[in-house]
Amino acid sequence: MENMVNVYLFGKKYAVPEGLTIMTAMEYAGYDLVRGCGCRNGFCGACATIYRIHGKQELHACLACQTEVQEGMYVATLPFFPLVKQIYNIEEIKPTEQIMMQLYPEIYACIGCNACTKACTQELNVMQYIAYAQRGEYEKCAEESFDCVMCGVCSSRCPAGISHPQVAMLARRLNGKYLAPDCGHLEDRVKEIKDGTFEELIENLMQKPIDEIKELQSFGDEVTIDFIKTRYALKLPEKLESALSPETRSTPIKQLLSKDGLSTILSTVYIGDIEKYTCRNADGTEGGDPKDETSYWVNAEGERISGIEEIIADFTLDDFVSGNINTSSLLHGEIVLADVLGYTYNEELGAWYDGDNNKVSGVMAVFADCTLDNVSDKINTVEIGDLIGYTKGEDGKWYTDEGGATEAVDGFMSKIAENSIDSIDTVFSSLEIGDIVPEDDRTGIFSIIPADTKIDDIGTAVNDSVMNSPLQFFINEGLISFVVT
Repeated sequence: MENMVNVYLFGKKYAVPEGLTIMTAMEYAGYDLVRGCGCRNGFCGACATIYRIHGKQELHACLACQTEVQEGMYVATLPFFPLVKQIYNIEEIKPTEQIMMQLYPEIYACIGCNACTKACTQELNVMQYIAYAQRGEYEKCAEESFDCVMCGVCSSRCPAGISHPQVAMLARRLNGKYLAPDCGHLEDRVKEIKDGTFEELIENLMQKPIDEIKELQSFGDEVTIDFIKTRYALKLPEKLESALSPETRSTPIKQLLSKDGLSTILSTVYIGDIEKYTCRNADGTEGGDPKDETSYWVNAEGERISGIEEIIADFTLDDFVSGNINTSSLLHGEIVLADVLGYTYNEELGAWYDGDNNKVSGVMAVFADCTLDNVSDKINTVEIGDLIGYTKGEDGKWYTDEGGATEAVDGFMSKIAENSIDSIDTVFSSLEIGDIVPEDDRTGIFSIIPADTKIDDIGTAVNDSVMNSPLQFFINEGLISFVVT
């Protein structure tokens, strides 16, 4: 026997089966819905409803088509709420803060009570997107309000009389018209429609007998992409056309559209194919298999691609759709920076080289074999000399190669080079004046400070030396001069 629950529709008690939505419960109770029933799928916002559970004070807002009945539910629908809808020409207004002030000045009377957010049937942060609108941040307002179905419940609860859905609509229109990047594929499709690209296909379909259309529906297990292309002159986008395998073309569409079937299609379409690259075997012949580690991709000019383009070319559409590959996994997986940057390692010379065959040195050479996950680990252990691009000789000293001439690194930099970044504080505290300023260069004030003076003690040493040095010393060193006036 069905479990029944007691609900109150417009003040009258009804017993309805458990599990029904409020909308279907109304129909079960005998109501003939002619408005406020819209799409029945939670998109149109026409079935805005408020309810309260018997014995509880809290008032809830919902969509009747999406909310199941509960025991003791008191229901009233709100099929229409009189929002303020201002008239404007989107071609004549601009996305300035002033336009919102002109059309919907009431938003600046918001008292921050958050009743709108609490009442939202879509659980949007309504008060937040109104705050964005107040500041003229239309991109953020459009994003925050994107799922609004304009049911009007938020406005019914607002003490300031704000028409939240209309404010959000204005923000989204301004964003789409002036702020969001151009949608290239949409513009292409609109142009194709204007140019009549699909008219012949539509005309062919319209002339087919209805029984033939039903036939297509009935033998879905046999209809393939090749069948539809041949029978109805279907034109696929060029890149997709070239990427689909013969196996995919001959597989029934019903099977392809299943979860496993769609994965099968997408797993055969490589990004390299879509970008019109050619996969070659290790010996340079065409017909390479992207799964073969020795194969590689070349572009339309026959040049081998490298770096991040080469990495992405080996992925399939299924990798992206299934979530196996995303920005995070690309950057933090097993892919090393050398692959992303297009470096190659010369085993014989023991060095990294870039795409132009230039030797890579310094910090880029140090981290070339790292992923982003272990860069932070390595940066605290590698010696600073390697980061700068110095070379350590067999004698343990650091050398620099500038202009083809190899010179030993001495003085301050030689002390720094042999330490890692995480020990730099200790290095500085242990340095002496003699390490920083060579003996031949110690003139002026440095000549009276002992060479073994620690950096941390230099202030005290200078003070002591100045106090114990004769005035003639400062005159001779040019630290003090007298001018006769």
